[in-house]
Amino acid sequence: MRALPILCLLLLATPAAAAGDAAPVSARLIAGSATAMPGGRVLAGIHLITADGWHTYWRNPGDGGAPTTVDWALPAGVTAGPLRWPSPHWIESHGFVSLGYEGSVVLAATLRVPDDWPPAKPLDIAADVTWVACAEICIPGATRLSLRLPATAETAPLEAAAAAWPVPYDGVAAVRRDGDHLRLALDRSLPDGTRLVPETWGHVALDRPQGIARSGSGSVLTLAAGPVDPAGRLRGLLLVPGHPRAERLDVPIPRGD
Repeated sequence: MRALPILCLLLLATPAAAAGDAAPVSARLIAGSATAMPGGRVLAGIHLITADGWHTYWRNPGDGGAPTTVDWALPAGVTAGPLRWPSPHWIESHGFVSLGYEGSVVLAATLRVPDDWPPAKPLDIAADVTWVACAEICIPGATRLSLRLPATAETAPLEAAAAAWPVPYDGVAAVRRDGDHLRLALDRSLPDGTRLVPETWGHVALDRPQGIARSGSGSVLTLAAGPVDPAGRLRGLLLVPGHPRAERLDVPIPRGD
């Protein structure tokens, strides 16, 4: 069920609903390098800070909301790599499960500067950013951010984001269908509260319990299948309590399962 996006659309249709309230999200553009060098790389980030009680969304927002989007506007020859998302939080509210971020988050991308970039030339970076922030209600936001290098490098927020980037699962994983459930077998003993969040909405029903059972030295995570067929592969992140970095899984679902 995806009811919260409908509420967001209602607020878009009636902007006066949020009139007089302070914006729940502030946004700024930061860079990890003070200058742009020919043939170099610049790590740029969209730094979103949400007010207490509010959250923004991961690439799969879960049962409600919408993911943050970033559309870079860069000089000719400068290119942006894929957006890097820190590991999301599992946020439960009013019977819904959202995947996103509370407090501060930085969505980063590596900008590639061409080899023929003049060493003394400033680098103008801009990005059109949209987001949805939710608490008791959902409020969409949008802005254009800009930054000209040379500028002060802001490494601390980018380092904090990098420390939460997902890493590949370093063990053995297998999945099979069991009626309307998926059984994910892992070769590690994982604590209660471990969850699997799919990269794509609908592959796993987030509003249904995820049970974990021990199997020898490993674990089996039971997932309720969602309304969207994962088309032969289960891709997602393993959220383990106490670990700031999620672990990325890409596991084939055997044919006939």
